[in-house]
Amino acid sequence: MKKSSSFVILLALVISLNSCGLFRSKPEKPKGGVTQETGDKEEDNQQKDKTEGEEKEIDKEKEDTEKKDNPVSEKPKVTYPHAVPVVGRPGYVYSPYNNRIVDVVGLKSGMLVYDPDFPKQERKCFYVP
Repeated sequence: MKKSSSFVILLALVISLNSCGLFRSKPEKPKGGVTQETGDKEEDNQQKDKTEGEEKEIDKEKEDTEKKDNPVSEKPKVTYPHAVPVVGRPGYVYSPYNNRIVDVVGLKSGMLVYDPDFPKQERKCFYVP
């Protein structure tokens, strides 16, 4: 009988101490965003808005400088003409630049090739039909 009554008393003591918050591992965060130090929610929100606004301005400045420093992204897309196939001769096409016959045997349709009649400095390209 003594053991069961002491157990009940001990259990009641643990429950009462637990409800007081002595055994909590983490402190509870205040609800509603009110801090314990200032108790002023509006000031915290204004500070957050101010720092977020400054970060956005810095990001915009970085994007502007990257656009100025990186002209590669502003290059227009180059399009090339398609060659015309020679009738009766599979694997041969007419160059779109000078209408000469070019051998494209073994190349897949849609490949980008250089016209062999032009020097490397000029680099005239066309698509295989």
